[in-house]
Amino acid sequence: MPCNTIQEVKVKFAITTDRNLLVAALNDAGLNASLVGERITFVNGSYDCRTHEFKFIGLGQKMAEAKVNEFKKLYSKQVVFAQAKRFGWQLKQTGQYEYEVIKR
Repeated sequence: MPCNTIQEVKVKFAITTDRNLLVAALNDAGLNASLVGERITFVNGSYDCRTHEFKFIGLGQKMAEAKVNEFKKLYSKQVVFAQAKRFGWQLKQTGQYEYEVIKR
C-alpha cells in the first residue's frame, strides 16, 4: 500500500447503546471521546449512533474487530456501574471485568 493511502475500516457494533455510557467506555480506554450530534469521535476513529458502526483509520480489519470487542467489555463495565449507582448497590472488583454486587 502506498504511504499516502489512508486505510479505513468499518465494524458493526451490534447492540443498542446508551451514547453517554459508550463515550465513558471509550474515555476509559484513553481515547478522548466526545459526542457531537449523532457521532462519537475519538482518537483515530468514530462511531455513528444511527448505523451502530465504528470507523477506524489506519487499522486492519482484525485489529479493528479486536478493538470493538474490547469496547464491548468496557461498555459492559459502564452499564454495571450505572446500574449499581441507580439502585444504590456497592461494587467490589474481584478480577478484570468481574464485580461482586453488595445490595443495601
